Amino acid sequence: MTQLVRTRAFAAPALTLLLAACVAAAGCATLARSGARSGPGDWPLPDPLRAPFVGQIEQDVELGLPGGSTHLLAVLEKKKDGVLLVGFSPLGQRLLWLYWTRAGVKADIAPGVAPYLDQNGLLRELAFALWPETALQDAFKGGAYRADFGAHRRVLWRGAAERLVVDYPAGIGGSMLELRLPGEGAGITIRTLPAGTEP
Repeated sequence: MTQLVRTRAFAAPALTLLLAACVAAAGCATLARSGARSGPGDWPLPDPLRAPFVGQIEQDVELGLPGGSTHLLAVLEKKKDGVLLVGFSPLGQRLLWLYWTRAGVKADIAPGVAPYLDQNGLLRELAFALWPETALQDAFKGGAYRADFGAHRRVLWRGAAERLVVDYPAGIGGSMLELRLPGEGAGITIRTLPAGTEP
């Protein structure tokens, strides 16, 4: 099963760092910026086995900034004991490889990307966009984060501040996602690639 998801404005802290790192790896180093890593106050990763898909999802990821955009290929695969995430540059260079199981996260990240990437933060934000509400609510119990879940929007809060907004124009499970971090100018558009389609 191969799908792709389109996201027009997704830039949470780790995702902003990923965007900057991937743009840097693509040759636009002046756009890259460092940022804070995840800390003890962040919510724990949910159960990877509750991923709402089976098989493989391929995504054409368009990284947009005010000055232009670039494309990446992301591949998600649900395996028997976890989820594999692999990201490639426009020229086919592997930028990151993350294997997330209940035992933890194994990572192989390109040297040009590693200083900018919070791998657990990236997986948390991925899960917030895709995982079922019940899996996320379990992860939020007793912590500083909470979320509003609707048929067409999810909002992640820390206290009174919005941390991440995910819009689903066609509803949850549709072919488009729009993710954004309030106050950020960067955006990400993710298109679902049908089976057999070249990115």
